[in-house]
Amino acid sequence: MKSRDIKRTEWELTRARFHIADRYPPRPLKKEKTIDSILTDILKEEEKQSTPDLPEELMNRWPLIAGKQIAKHTSPAFLKQETLIVHTDHPGWLQEVRRLPQQHFIKKLAAIPALPPISKITFKLDPDARTWKNKNASG
Repeated sequence: MKSRDIKRTEWELTRARFHIADRYPPRPLKKEKTIDSILTDILKEEEKQSTPDLPEELMNRWPLIAGKQIAKHTSPAFLKQETLIVHTDHPGWLQEVRRLPQQHFIKKLAAIPALPPISKITFKLDPDARTWKNKNASG
C-alpha cells in the first residue's frame, strides 16, 4: 500500500513540475524484443519446418567433405528440399565458405548413398553461434 501511495505522490509532483494535465500516469511500456531474439526465433522456426534429422553418415563424413579446417567452423544444419543448409560459427568464416565452389561439395555429397539428392548448398551464420562455439571448444 505504501508503494502505491509513493508512486501516486511522485506522479503528483511530476504533474506539478511539468504542468501535465493528465490526472493518471501513463501505463508502463511493455519490454520490447530485440531484433536478435526475433531473428533467432524465425530461424529456429525455419529449421523446424525442414527435414528434422540429417543422416549420421553425413555428420561423420563432414570433415572429409569440407576439409578439417572448414569443418571446425561449419556444421550441416538441415535439408530443405534439395538444399543443404550449413551453419558457420563466425561471420568471417561465412564469407570465406561462400566463396568456395559449391560443386566441389555437391560431388562429395552425391557419393553418400543415404542422402537425398542435393543440388545446392547454402551457408548461413548459426543463430546459436555463441553456444555452438563453446560446445565445440570443450570437445
